[in-house]
Amino acid sequence: MKLKKGQFEVPYFVYKLEDEDVRTNILHILDSTKSYKSIKPYEVIQKTDWEYNKNAAEFRKNFIDSNEPNYYNVLKPYLDSIIKDLNEFDKQSSLFVSQGWFHQYTKLNWYFYHWHPGARWAIVYYAELSDENPKTEFENYFGSPLSVDIKQGDMLVFPGWIKHRSPPNKSNDRKTVVAFNIVEK
Repeated sequence: MKLKKGQFEVPYFVYKLEDEDVRTNILHILDSTKSYKSIKPYEVIQKTDWEYNKNAAEFRKNFIDSNEPNYYNVLKPYLDSIIKDLNEFDKQSSLFVSQGWFHQYTKLNWYFYHWHPGARWAIVYYAELSDENPKTEFENYFGSPLSVDIKQGDMLVFPGWIKHRSPPNKSNDRKTVVAFNIVEK
């Protein structure tokens, strides 16, 4: 695991998932995953399952404990490896996945600055991310946006308390992310 530092001196990690089958499997699974369109004052998302999984008990029942193919099960080996690395990085932690969800952004979709209360770390897997899609932006202490160099197939890991957003998608390319909250036991 290689520690990366951005302009705001907060640790973040980028994992490269080179396995195209992972991406293909996840996109196939998302096609049949229960979802809805979300239009709220702080977001416009073409397709998401957040409302079904925002409760950790529901996420556990629907994904972690499920034998049905789902995006958590596809990414579980990578998540386990990341959590092992995070536990070694922060020796005082004993971490696990508490929630997960996906978002698909089409043209002019976005999500405003937010953080993940109670999450020690957040993980975002970029299943679809063209060069024209907006990258995740973080807000520095002065309110200026900062971005991380990520590509399709990457998993970005950052502290859950960092304000971040998905800027408006001005491209015609769909952006698909699968995200997880990592909490302490």
